[in-house]
Amino acid sequence: TLNNSHSLVFVFPQMKNIYYILILFIVTTACQTKTVPAETTKIETGIKPFVLKFDRGPCFGKCPVYTFYLLSDNRAIINHRANLLDTAGWYITNPDQEAVVEILELLEPQDWWMQDLSNFPEIADLPSTTLTYHHPAGMRTISIQSRTNESLENVFEKFTHLVGDSKWEP
Repeated sequence: TLNNSHSLVFVFPQMKNIYYILILFIVTTACQTKTVPAETTKIETGIKPFVLKFDRGPCFGKCPVYTFYLLSDNRAIINHRANLLDTAGWYITNPDQEAVVEILELLEPQDWWMQDLSNFPEIADLPSTTLTYHHPAGMRTISIQSRTNESLENVFEKFTHLVGDSKWEP
């Protein structure tokens, strides 16, 4: 019996080494990085660059929260986060082109992007809104936090209707 227990003691350290080698092998093979040729890493999504980006943040109530992109091929995608569609996620649509043209015409004058809102009252429940436009003359951006005016609200309302009236597909 003493010999059997000694043989177990000698076998156990050898088994322990095999476990360490096995674990080391698994870790090193799992953590290796693979080099893939550049041609195979390109993923063709079919999504074009955006022309307009309209980002609407949360408010104290149940305001829709999303980021809307008008793409250069006249399609639109939306990253819905809350209070608009059934589930959060990315959706795509072909928006009403007349509404899109109307919005683009309102955004065309450069002075629309430089409005002084300092004399307007602060609105506590106004959702944060950012609009970015890839205009041919350069990128234009406007962000609204707590003050707005009729001209801005008119465009933002048109975006809200465009997004709300569109048939979005996942």
